[in-house]
Order: sequence, then structure tokens, then C-alpha cells
Amino acid sequence: MARKKSILGGRPAEPGETILEIILRLTNKDKRTVKIGLPPRAPGEAKIGPSAVLRKVAPLDQAAVETGQMKRLGKNTTSDSVNPGGPYTLVVSYRLKTPPPPQLKIDLGAFRWYSTPLQDQSYWELLWEEKVINGKKQHVGVIKAQVTLPVRMEKVS
Repeated sequence: MARKKSILGGRPAEPGETILEIILRLTNKDKRTVKIGLPPRAPGEAKIGPSAVLRKVAPLDQAAVETGQMKRLGKNTTSDSVNPGGPYTLVVSYRLKTPPPPQLKIDLGAFRWYSTPLQDQSYWELLWEEKVINGKKQHVGVIKAQVTLPVRMEKVS
């Protein structure tokens, strides 16, 4: 959804700027409260928290994005964390310096439950795989699904 004013609050869009918001539903299956993290500005940039599931949001170009935030939306409040349970509404918000694209293609990552018995810790970890990119071996997040969403321009008074 593209708009001139964010549902998360903050300053309205300035001339030539658009606020692009992706609204998601999330259930925290962990027993702990987790920090949401920041959404990716470049492919694979987000590495921790629920935001890491968004491996890539295309065609958002890092040069076109001023800032990004991801918050849990509640009654008259927002939060940077997600308590166990849910589902919760998360809003991913970008300030664009260019007009919004007609649609977004989102690559979603996968997690696994990881336990370290020596340190007595358990947590959700992104799944990674090794790929050769431009002749070099690199670890990249496993893409579990790709979703294409239309962008709707909304007027907010």
C-alpha cells in the first residue's frame, strides 16, 4: 500500500516522497519475546528477528529507499518486539524517493530451530546455503517462497 502518511505515525511524506507499507500477519511460535529487527533495504540485508524472513523486496532499490522500519501494530501503540503467540499485525514501512512500483516481489526465507547443548541455548536461525556468485562461494539465505503483491495507492487525509 502506497500512501502519503504512515499508519505507524511519524512525519508525513514530503513532496516527491511516498510511504510504501507492507502489512503482514505473524505468529511467534517461540517461548520468548523476540525483537522484530529492520526490514531489508538491499537483498539479504536483514539477518535477525522476524524481519529476516524478508530476504528481498523487489524492485526496491537501496538508492530509492530513504529509511525502513518494521513494527508490531497494536491498539493505539506500536512495538519493536513480538510476544509469544499471536497472530500479530506487522507493518513494514519504506520511504521511497521514487514513485512506487505497480507490484512487489518478495522472497521469503526459512528458519530452523537451533540448539547449542554446550551453551544451553536454543533459538530460531535462518537457513543458509552455499552458492557460487560471480565466481565466489557465498552463504545466502534459503528462499522458501516468492510472493508477488500488487501495490495500491491510498489517499490518506
